[in-house]
Amino acid sequence: MNSTPPGWRHVLLGDVLERVEAGRSFAGEPRPAAGDEWGIIKVSAMTYGAFRERENKAVPDGVQFSKDAEIRPGDLLISRANTREYVGASVLVGECRPRLLLSDKSLRLHPRDLVDRRWLWHALNAPRTRRYLSEVSTGVKSGMRNVSQASLKSVPLSLPPPDEQRRIVELLEDHLSRLDAASTYLAACERRADSLHQAVLQTAMRGQLTTRSVDSHTRSSQLALRSALCPEGMKRGRPQPVRAVPGEDDWPLHWVRVSLEEATHPVRTISYGILKPGPNVEAGIPYVRVVNIRDDVLALDDLHRTTQEIAAQYDRSTLMPGDVLVSIRGTCGRVVIVPAALRGGNITQDTARLAFVGPVDPEFATVYLRSPWAQNFLKRVARGVAVKGVNIGDIRTMPFPIPPMTEQRAIIQRVAELTSEVAGARRTARSAVVRSSALRRALLEAAFAGKLTGRASELDRVEEMAGV
Repeated sequence: MNSTPPGWRHVLLGDVLERVEAGRSFAGEPRPAAGDEWGIIKVSAMTYGAFRERENKAVPDGVQFSKDAEIRPGDLLISRANTREYVGASVLVGECRPRLLLSDKSLRLHPRDLVDRRWLWHALNAPRTRRYLSEVSTGVKSGMRNVSQASLKSVPLSLPPPDEQRRIVELLEDHLSRLDAASTYLAACERRADSLHQAVLQTAMRGQLTTRSVDSHTRSSQLALRSALCPEGMKRGRPQPVRAVPGEDDWPLHWVRVSLEEATHPVRTISYGILKPGPNVEAGIPYVRVVNIRDDVLALDDLHRTTQEIAAQYDRSTLMPGDVLVSIRGTCGRVVIVPAALRGGNITQDTARLAFVGPVDPEFATVYLRSPWAQNFLKRVARGVAVKGVNIGDIRTMPFPIPPMTEQRAIIQRVAELTSEVAGARRTARSAVVRSSALRRALLEAAFAGKLTGRASELDRVEEMAGV
């Protein structure tokens, strides 16, 4: 352990606790407790740095329990089970509703008189403590991890005198409150950037980002668009688009309104992909999962691969450059265009492949599919409880607008210009969030290494330590 200031002592967490109190295990009802009911807290009540009293399950009638396990304001709680990232997460309970109980996955720590409760809580959140608890936790590598009371009591601490503990808490909370305010502001900036992005897409789909000539209003241009949707010799049954929610598809009158099925290829029809891709095969056929579609970009560096034999069974969903992919299960509504590098690849059952025909530019299709109109449609037709999903039949009947090609290209260009500006603002905000998180970690490291002095330049020194 690193050297510490004079008067500080190297101790273990168990040395500074009077006792550790555990809850008990029983199945709660799948709902939060009402005001006059008892509830037992879930792990998520302690996971995110502040006590979340709504994260509880109602105690079933007839279950026997001790009221001594009731949680009270001022309690210092720690989770003994969670994922590797969150195992050992702690909270200092502020005001909370009565009749909440410790669970078997929660522990209540009772510090000795020589320890300031707030100092101990911050010490448990310090990066070195979080790393230690993660390392000593046991369990399935990718699942829930557990920390025993013996391992918890073995956490190493550098204990300052009581007056120094209180001084550290005062300085630390002053700095952290400023970081919290900055984080709140940055989160609002990200939300505003998201709202601006949606506003750009919505305005585009109202035809308000571009100018158009009188000729584009003619009936003949609409007939030409409809005729080009299905080449001669490739006729098929065409479902009509579902009726829109009033006011939801206020597209320009000269745009052609069809179903998504009508706007796509009559042979390479709208399809989902592989049901069971099997193990990842190094030299196999790449396929796209929902997780590969992030922030309107297809991440090619993390694609899994399946065998030639399995891919051949799903040749209906074989990919071509320019195809559009839409996630339809789990996180519905992620949209991306297939690049040339994925020619011959495939998708999973959680994604739909759309192959648009001549009168539709795939880039325009992505503008629409990312817009509030399409996203609201997907939310409305999604089914399921634990995992939401959209049926291919609903995708096929989704209303789809088709402007003249010149207007599509103008919309694509204008949306690209505006969303580029919004994306730049979002990147700036996200970069600041990363810096804020690094600064928070560095502050906690400095505080519990005896390096938080309280000088006016303290934040500058800590920023240097954090590399931000």
